[in-house]
Amino acid sequence: MNKLNTYTSTGSKLFNHLDRLNALQKGVVIPIVMHIMPTSVCNLNCSYCSVKNRPKEELKLKDIKSTVMSAKNNGLKSVIISGGGEPTLYPRYDEMIEFLQEEKLEMGLITNGTTLKNKDINPYKWVRVSINPETIDNLKLPVFPKTTTLGFSYIISGLNMKQISDVIVKLDKLIELYQPAYVRLLADCTMDLIDIQMTNRMIAVGIRDAYFKDIYMQQIKLPKPPKNCYLGYLHPVLYCDGYIYPCDSCVLNNVDDQKFHDKYRLCHYSKFKEFIHGGIKSLVNPSVDCPRCVFSKQNNLLDSIINPPEVHKNFI
Repeated sequence: MNKLNTYTSTGSKLFNHLDRLNALQKGVVIPIVMHIMPTSVCNLNCSYCSVKNRPKEELKLKDIKSTVMSAKNNGLKSVIISGGGEPTLYPRYDEMIEFLQEEKLEMGLITNGTTLKNKDINPYKWVRVSINPETIDNLKLPVFPKTTTLGFSYIISGLNMKQISDVIVKLDKLIELYQPAYVRLLADCTMDLIDIQMTNRMIAVGIRDAYFKDIYMQQIKLPKPPKNCYLGYLHPVLYCDGYIYPCDSCVLNNVDDQKFHDKYRLCHYSKFKEFIHGGIKSLVNPSVDCPRCVFSKQNNLLDSIINPPEVHKNFI
């Protein structure tokens, strides 16, 4: 296995938390990581943005704190800060990070990178910079500490092979300049399945011809509904509207109206404790509500743990 796959192999990472999986089998929820999207404000206008039709919303810091504490008191280990919008534009960003540090929670950041020159990177275990056509030619990043893993991500949306090759040449220059641990390339999940598959084939060819081919990682996300949805119990998402959602990609199930929708709300942040202790069931009806799920592998793995087959169970 390419060593870079370890950065994003969520399915295999679940087995680092056998205590949580064992608890799920017993109907007990112990979250591992919480996704926090504090603001929908952004300084870019990416054409492929999965929440480009989002309303302008922002979490109150006290609400973030109370939700995080409810999760931490039930075993939370880490937090991912992302958007929503551009998370570093959250007005109380520095206070939020200071609070998370005080609570000794590990942190990751997903950002467009345009404001990192003015931010302290040291608190983060990893930072993933989402590069796009607006920033690929003029991205300016600070020097990253050795304790923080830097990664790049680029979404390929509706490009031909020549354009993908041009993108990779530009990414090669950024790799030489900033030396990220990995560069993730993936097809735009809002495209039709046939277009996603075709784009994946072109990405594979582009990586093969890249100068820094060992740094590139192709992540293949093929939209497909799982049998049930459980990932949100271990990885809940606190969105900037104040509600908890089952994942950060449920918006992809309505690509014509790209924003988080009410039907995916699991609970208000103030009811998060009750949600954790409310028993385990499929969080949505995937075939109806999430036909474009990009976490099918993870959810099917959790399904096999929560609902293990009894027939010939000793023959593995």
